[in-house]
Amino acid sequence: DNPSIMTTLSGLVLDHAVPSLDGASQVLAELVDWGSQEEGNFTNQSTTVENLNYGALQALLNVYDAQITGGGGRFSIQGGFTASDIGGTGETYTLVFDDLGATVAMDSTYTATLVFSTRDQQGLPGATNLSDLTVNLSATVLAATSSSGDIRPTLTKLHPAAPNPFARSAQIRFDLAQSGSVDLSIYDVQGRLIRDMVHSWMPAGSYSVTWDGKNQTGLDTAPGVYFYILQTPNYRDTRRVIKVQ
Repeated sequence: DNPSIMTTLSGLVLDHAVPSLDGASQVLAELVDWGSQEEGNFTNQSTTVENLNYGALQALLNVYDAQITGGGGRFSIQGGFTASDIGGTGETYTLVFDDLGATVAMDSTYTATLVFSTRDQQGLPGATNLSDLTVNLSATVLAATSSSGDIRPTLTKLHPAAPNPFARSAQIRFDLAQSGSVDLSIYDVQGRLIRDMVHSWMPAGSYSVTWDGKNQTGLDTAPGVYFYILQTPNYRDTRRVIKVQ
């Protein structure tokens, strides 16, 4: 008879998972920087979570939570976070910086921290919580300029006409804090449309248009009181201008 040797296997995890933000060596923290751009020019970035040196006797890496703090809510994971078990192929997360409406008069940097919580695959004897992975997020929104080179305004505003009263022409200035559709029109005291001055999409900036006192067909208007109205998707204001002989 051949003697037999009884061996008891513990069933414990022989090798714990090794969380990392790099596939070559263990990296527990990194910076993802969107750089410096004007509003509308930012593109998505990414980060990859690895189970370093994964092998047959190593537990899968369970990434069970991801939390972003700071940044005014402008940073996010595209499609939201879903827990996953990672083996030999890392899990890549697409990171989004929402720059919509991040209009500034001076350059402004947004920062946040993304923390992935990790542990060994659940259900394995000896499984344990592992190191967090920290991704520092940064994006700088540059102060955009109008075509004249002026700093982009922080508020949309309709300014008084000048001169007022006027005899030949009047300058009407307005500021746009955000790009969008713009309507600037002249009306008489009966509310009748006299002249469409602006009816188009315009980038943010400071502008000036000249009303030469003529109506829509190019004829001179009579002396009197007129109203000019600026309207955007988020703003409306009316001011008065007087034409004299």
